[in-house]
Amino acid sequence: MSYEVDYACLTDAGKINLINEDNTSIFRNAKGDILMVVADGIGGRKKGDYASKIVIDYFSNSFIKKNGFFCIFTAKYWLKKKIKEINQIIFNISKNSEEYKGMGTTIVVLLIIKNKVIIMNVGDSCAFLFVKENKILKLLSQDHSYISVSKVLKNKNNTINSENYQNIILNSIGTYSYIEPYCKVINTKNFNDFSLLLCSDGLTKNVKNEEIIDILNNNYGDSASEIVNKLIKRANENGGTDNISVAYFIKNKYGND
Repeated sequence: MSYEVDYACLTDAGKINLINEDNTSIFRNAKGDILMVVADGIGGRKKGDYASKIVIDYFSNSFIKKNGFFCIFTAKYWLKKKIKEINQIIFNISKNSEEYKGMGTTIVVLLIIKNKVIIMNVGDSCAFLFVKENKILKLLSQDHSYISVSKVLKNKNNTINSENYQNIILNSIGTYSYIEPYCKVINTKNFNDFSLLLCSDGLTKNVKNEEIIDILNNNYGDSASEIVNKLIKRANENGGTDNISVAYFIKNKYGND
């Protein structure tokens, strides 16, 4: 069976914020491995945009030089090591500079090696798997936000009051000297047509899962770039209340060998 792949990424400031603190990029090394990254900066005037840029630049310098991996275990080790190194760099800058004090960033990363996909994240940026056959959007990352970890938040009237907590992130790059990213590995060997979606919370806050599924399913013949643009457009149409970053990877079956 023969396959074709397509991928694209884009970031947008949204309709409310003047500054875009998000950064995203997709890299491919000489071996054909693909690394997708989305980083959502934290800190506002404290240079969250700088923190997210450090993440992208660091992976750019590291991954392009990486001539493949011996096995999936060495790939996991490498990816986790790089995330921890980035965390230490941003933490030290924040700690030692008044200008950058308090900055940080979320991170979600996908490393695609043949039929294996490694997912790692810190914070509330997300990774999803969409399988065309069953039209299911599966969350692959782990949300490190207060609203996610505390599944039941109740006020004195015994009703859920999530508005006070929706912007609280419990874990991020650069906030603490030590972090342990969430890690998951999936095997896509049995999926003929599937796609992988990375995004900052500017997408998930403004576009419901059902809307994302509709866009991915009804426009599946479109290029990755077209899908990315449609998702960002929908987020802005629904309010654009935050910066929006989307990275999208498609793998399609197209014939027999």
